[in-house]
Order: sequence, then C-alpha cells, then structure tokens
Amino acid sequence: MAIPSQPQDDILQRLDKNADGEISIKEAVADPIILESFSRIDINGDGLISRHELTTVHVRRSHGNALN
Repeated sequence: MAIPSQPQDDILQRLDKNADGEISIKEAVADPIILESFSRIDINGDGLISRHELTTVHVRRSHGNALN
C-alpha cells in the first residue's frame, strides 16, 4: 500500500468529502488502495477510518508490519 509521507492529512483531505474527519466506505470508493484495505485499516470495526487509524497503519508500515 503506497502511503504518502503525511498520510493522515493527504488521505483525509482527498477522501473525506463530508469533512467529518473520517472516511466512510462510500468515500473510500474513490481510492482503490484504501478501498481494498478498508477492513484492515478500520481497526475498531466501526465502518469508518479515522485519522488515528491511518496513523496507526502508517506507523506499523514504517516498522515493517503494515496492516497486521
């Protein structure tokens, strides 16, 4: 999964169309990579991807265990 250097801001700005600070599955459709990984990024399983969840995935990726 290709994540920009500041993924939380970049991804949220690009996909969060209703500006609620989270990415819904409907919003994720605009990015095939995020959509494909949605359930793994949505750590708490609430159907939304938060900035915190994006940060967690980015940190895991930088430590070699992304989306685990």
